[in-house]
Amino acid sequence: MNIIIGSISLLLAIAIGAYRQNCIFWENKLPYNCPLLWKTSATFRLLSWLATTLFSILAAFIFATLLVDEASEFVGKFSFGVLLFIRWLTSLLIGQSSAYSQFAEIEKGMMEKDME
Repeated sequence: MNIIIGSISLLLAIAIGAYRQNCIFWENKLPYNCPLLWKTSATFRLLSWLATTLFSILAAFIFATLLVDEASEFVGKFSFGVLLFIRWLTSLLIGQSSAYSQFAEIEKGMMEKDME
């Protein structure tokens, strides 16, 4: 049961984190392309951060606890931080890579218009 809860928490943390990374990318590169909810609602940004943080900590805690039982206490404690870092990196790669590819297409289209 813990593995299921941990997996669901991890997937939710990655999905919400990827959306946050996507919004941050657009906010920095093309602010007019940033989702309206992200631009206008500080509450949404705070709640999405809280959800990502809570789901990340829950997933990392569950999997680190399982590793303590299977391997050793050191491995479990060390894996907690590693799991948090891997979750963050995964969200970053998913969120910003999709945004970057869309940005490249927009930039290419703008370059083609300028050439005409």
